[in-house]
Amino acid sequence: DRILKFYAQTFTLSPLHMTKEIYKSLAKYLELYFLSRENHIPTLTTGIDITNPNVIHLLKKVRLLNQYQKEAPSFWIRHPEKYMEEIVESTLSLLSVKHDQSHLVSQKILDPIYFLALVDTKAVWFKKWMHAYYSRTAVLRLIEKKYKSLITTAVQQCVQYFELCKTTKADEVLGHSKPCGNKQKTFYYSGQELQYIYFIHSLCLLGRLLIYTQGRKLFPIKLKNRKDSVSLADLLVLFTQLIYYSPSCPKMTSPGHLENYSPASMVTEILCILCDQKECAIECLYNSTVIEALLQPIHNLMKGTKAAPNCSETALIHVADILARIASVEEGLILLLYGENVSSSEEKSHT
Repeated sequence: DRILKFYAQTFTLSPLHMTKEIYKSLAKYLELYFLSRENHIPTLTTGIDITNPNVIHLLKKVRLLNQYQKEAPSFWIRHPEKYMEEIVESTLSLLSVKHDQSHLVSQKILDPIYFLALVDTKAVWFKKWMHAYYSRTAVLRLIEKKYKSLITTAVQQCVQYFELCKTTKADEVLGHSKPCGNKQKTFYYSGQELQYIYFIHSLCLLGRLLIYTQGRKLFPIKLKNRKDSVSLADLLVLFTQLIYYSPSCPKMTSPGHLENYSPASMVTEILCILCDQKECAIECLYNSTVIEALLQPIHNLMKGTKAAPNCSETALIHVADILARIASVEEGLILLLYGENVSSSEEKSHT
C-alpha cells in the first residue's frame, strides 16, 4: 500500500514541525475515506473480517494515526499552542464522523471510532492527551465548542451496554466480550463484539474525563430518545450499576487477562481514582443518589432478596472497596453514617 508506506516513512524521517502536517493529512484522508460512498466500509451486521485486504489497510492507517497520537504529547509542548490545537482538532473531527442514521442500527456503517477502539481499546491516546494541563485545556475547549457529540456517543454506549446487561442472560453478554479477553488470534469481530469494544473505549474515555473539573462541566448530556438529560450523578449511578449487572468474566480462559477488560473491574478502578481526589469525590460521589446506588444491592441482601441479576461475590467486593475508600475520609464517613443533609450541615458548622 503506497499511501501507508508514504505516511509511515514521512512520520519517521520528517522533522517534528512537519509531522503535524503529515498527521493532519492522514486524519483528513481517513475522514474523507469514511465519508465517501464509494468505499465498502463494514457494517455492524457484517462485522469486521481482519483478513480482508481493505480492512487490513484501513486498520494499519488507523494504527499509524494512533501511534502518533500517543507519542505527540511528549513533544508538542515545544511548539506553539496552534501546533497542538491543529492535531487535536483534526483528530476530534475524524472521530466525530457519523454516517446516515436513518437506517436500522444493525445496518449501521461503522464509524472511525470503532476502528480506533479496535487498535486502542482502553483509549490510551485520550489518557495521554488529558494528562497535562497544557493539552487538556485545548482538548476540553474544542470538545465543548464543537465536538460534544463525541462525549454524547460515549455515554450512549454505556447506557446501551447496561440495558443489554439488564435484559440478556449473563453467558450471552459474556459472548460479546470475547475479543477483549481471548489471547488466541481473532480474525473476525461480530457487530456485538465491536459494540463491546467501543463500550470499553467509551468507559475509559469517560472515566478519564471525570477526573478533571472542566471535564465534569460538560454534563449534563442530552441523549437521543431520552427525555431527561444525563447528569453527572446519573452517570455515576450508571457506573455503579455496571458493577452489579455486568457478568463476571469466566475463569477458565486466562482470567488475569480477562479481568483487565471486565467492566466491573474497570468501573471500580475509575471510582477509586475519584475517591482518592477530594474535589472529584465531593462532586461525583458524596451525594445520596450515588451512595444509595452503591448500597442498594446490600440492602436487598439484608432483606433476603437477590442483590441484582448477574451479581457476583466479586462485584460486592468491588463495592466494598469503594465504600471503604469513601469512609476513610471524614466527609465520606459522615455521609455514609448520617446522610447528605447531616453532611451538609456539618460542613456549614465548620465554616
